[in-house]
Amino acid sequence: MSSNAVKSELGQEYMPSDLSSSALQELADPLPVPPTPAQVKGDYEISLLDLLIVLAERKNVILGVTAFFAVVAIIVALLLPPRYTATVTLLPPQL
Repeated sequence: MSSNAVKSELGQEYMPSDLSSSALQELADPLPVPPTPAQVKGDYEISLLDLLIVLAERKNVILGVTAFFAVVAIIVALLLPPRYTATVTLLPPQL
């Protein structure tokens, strides 16, 4: 890239003498600004039925992960040596 070249968003290099009005407009356009939450207000509502459908479609994954960790927990519990702890508090004799 030469010192006078200008690079566009798409990576194309332009020399100042090569820039047409459309190329200048492309370089001058600002990036789009995402809408604020106030502007989007009710556009992203999800119904409870949609959530239940997704859960029903993924039930095998949910059950598989739950079963895997249940088996791991049982194996760990059976492999750990038993450890018993007792505590005693002695009171002085009452007179």
